[in-house]
Amino acid sequence: MIRKKPHHVPPHLHNAIELVYVTKGEVELGIGYELYHMEKGDFAIVFPDLIHHYQVFSKGENEVYQFHASLELSGPFMALLQKKCPENPVIASADLHREVKNALSCLIKDQKVSEVVG
Repeated sequence: MIRKKPHHVPPHLHNAIELVYVTKGEVELGIGYELYHMEKGDFAIVFPDLIHHYQVFSKGENEVYQFHASLELSGPFMALLQKKCPENPVIASADLHREVKNALSCLIKDQKVSEVVG
């Protein structure tokens, strides 16, 4: 997990699943030719081997957590994840299941604790 102050990140790709969670402000997530606006509480899944980038136009404080999961963790779904991608990778905060929000909050809390202790 990586906590970042969002900034322009040029197009890149990797062979991992990238989960993006906006905790402050807003960010634009570009995947292929599409640009998706994300605000506080929004969550996105970037499938592996897709060219993606980030842009920030907001002048306020912005914060994003990025989680990278090895494709090997997907087990029998690996081939499917390499061939498919969602029409819209962003789940708006209002539509994000409370258990997902809870899991993300726990991961972030644990990260902040390890930053202080470590």
